[in-house]
Amino acid sequence: MATRDRPRAGPGNVYNRSFVGSKSFAGRRGDNTEEASWKLRGSGGSKLFGRRSGLRKSQRVDVSEERFTSGFQYSDPIFHKGYDPLRLIEGVRPLVSSTIYVKKGGLKLLGSSWEKFHGQLRGSTVVLLDHSFTDLGGFSQNPPIVGMFNVAGCEISTKSAGECLVLKKPGHSAALHLRFDSCIAFNEWEPFLGAAARQRRVTLRDFEVLHAIGKGASGKVFLVRDKRTGEKLALKSIDKATLFKSRSAYRHAVDERLMLELSIGQPFFTQLRYAFQTYHKVYFVTEFCEGGDLFYYLRTHGGCLKEAQARRLAAETILALEFIHSQGFIYRDLKPENVLLDKDGHVKLADFGLCKKLDGGGDAGLTTTICGTHTYAAPEMLIVRQYGLSIDLWTLGVFVYHTLRGRTPYDAKDIDTVVQRMNNDPIRFPRDASLELISLITSLLERKPENRLGCGITGVSELKLHPFFKDVDWKNVDGRRTHADNLKMTMTPGFGGVPNFDLSEWKNVNFDEDELFDDGRCDDMQLWPIQRVARHSIMDFYLVGYSFDYEYARACSRLKDG
Repeated sequence: MATRDRPRAGPGNVYNRSFVGSKSFAGRRGDNTEEASWKLRGSGGSKLFGRRSGLRKSQRVDVSEERFTSGFQYSDPIFHKGYDPLRLIEGVRPLVSSTIYVKKGGLKLLGSSWEKFHGQLRGSTVVLLDHSFTDLGGFSQNPPIVGMFNVAGCEISTKSAGECLVLKKPGHSAALHLRFDSCIAFNEWEPFLGAAARQRRVTLRDFEVLHAIGKGASGKVFLVRDKRTGEKLALKSIDKATLFKSRSAYRHAVDERLMLELSIGQPFFTQLRYAFQTYHKVYFVTEFCEGGDLFYYLRTHGGCLKEAQARRLAAETILALEFIHSQGFIYRDLKPENVLLDKDGHVKLADFGLCKKLDGGGDAGLTTTICGTHTYAAPEMLIVRQYGLSIDLWTLGVFVYHTLRGRTPYDAKDIDTVVQRMNNDPIRFPRDASLELISLITSLLERKPENRLGCGITGVSELKLHPFFKDVDWKNVDGRRTHADNLKMTMTPGFGGVPNFDLSEWKNVNFDEDELFDDGRCDDMQLWPIQRVARHSIMDFYLVGYSFDYEYARACSRLKDG
């Protein structure tokens, strides 16, 4: 039965200025909504040759067209322009950490001496920090990285009655000897180094490309089959010319990869399986969600959800946002297209291309970047002021409303109309909407961030106490227990033969063969022996620490738990 709209009391006019920035939009999918992603103006490419490139100024060309090497130094131009190849490895959480002593060994290096570092195993790379920042209580939150080497593919043996490890890499004459301060440190490092040595190198040759299933501003997404296991997975490719187009694009790509790793084992996130890079592209491979995305579900199930279904969906989304904020990140791109569904109808948050790590931590960090979908944009973003975690609480309010009404509360084709409606139009609810639902959405769509629900000292957790969720068992939600209000999924093949996907939408998205350029020079395994930050050269298109292998991550998780 059709329901009448009933308005809530309209807010005061809070906008006295128009949208500042680019108004160029890239149209999104869908028949019942008009959604778009803002295109930020990039730098148009940067000339980033370092001092050691060997080229005169007149010979330097655009980074997107030439391959080159430059000094691996913070004094080089590449670092000043924000393209720090260490940004990712600096954000990876250490698996094990202690004082270590390192010495080169080999036929030509018999006279080398021990060097003291504070060592950390991040991924499969041993990061060497200046020990003076950790000795005598002088630990710094971000001590400088002075060197690194990668363990993947190494042969490891024990020497000197278990006090020293010898690492050799096939094809290299030099070996590395590691010594530790105590047997405790030795016993902590040995199993993790052994697991890192067994990490396999994943390339495009390991996958069979089946269909294109998505395309966004940052890259393309394909359904692939793992040739080794036969499992269907989702592969996203990002062109490095796009990645290095601006500092903002570079940071987003790094933070996306970092967030994917941090969310391993979390129930409401697409799980990262592999990550690797070639000279021209970066790739990451995640689990494939058979339920498709929420946008497709809404479009094929009447356009909106029942209130009980929206409550269950919102509860799982809240737990996902709670985790993102706990890691010091903001999401900034919550919308039905980015909420994937598994075969049981549970939420799997995806696409962290706009995810950003806030400098200074989650509660203290702020940013000013204008990004996301225009109908989801929060007031503090539109008036070009600093914002933080509050942005995700606003988008959550828009998201819940969208799932119930099939459109956003200030739906419009352009940003100016969105602002106008925010200023003048009250939010309209269906006549049968509960008072608790109205209270939740109006509290989330509070114009002033300091008064918005979830922006207090307890953060997103505050939402769990709202009357709308009074009957929700949060432990059961976190455990992904079967519930009557879970979305009911069907596995009927969509257009193109893949359930819950309309492949016709992506029929013009082609896979660019990149195997010819996968020569290993951009693989973490080439970090051997010790690469000195102030001395060695490295390719500017190379992101240190990008490689990831899910089986290695699981092995490390078992070692931690054991």
